Amino acid sequence: MLTFFGILPSPLPADESSRQACQAALEMLDVLERLNAIRKKRGEPILLTGIGVSTGTLTAGGLGTVDRLNYTIIGDTVNTTQRIQQVTASFGESGIVVSENTLKSLGDLRNNFNFEPIGEHILRGKEESLWLYRLRPFDHNGKGV
Repeated sequence: MLTFFGILPSPLPADESSRQACQAALEMLDVLERLNAIRKKRGEPILLTGIGVSTGTLTAGGLGTVDRLNYTIIGDTVNTTQRIQQVTASFGESGIVVSENTLKSLGDLRNNFNFEPIGEHILRGKEESLWLYRLRPFDHNGKGV
């Protein structure tokens, strides 16, 4: 699934679109955990998912043919986000990975989230390594889980 924030219906500042993306990722993870609790009780296998969040410039618009036109986004930020999502496979559980660009874009709003540095990573198609962070929910006492 590809989701994007801060473009429609009108552009948002990077700190707000980054906040919305991080909040949506946490909510998705929470819903998945509740669903997995039900699946486990039924004896069904749990579902694992990885979520990547990155902030940057991109191109948005209609792509395709007249009879099959889709609104989408393309660009290096989109490709980087997809590569970031692949890092979650190393967790062995569902998780969220966030780029340093997103962390910086959040500014003071970053204090609303629980980020754990997971180090520098070289991603396919990138010349420079990127610092990545795991986004985790806070527990009921406001501490990192």
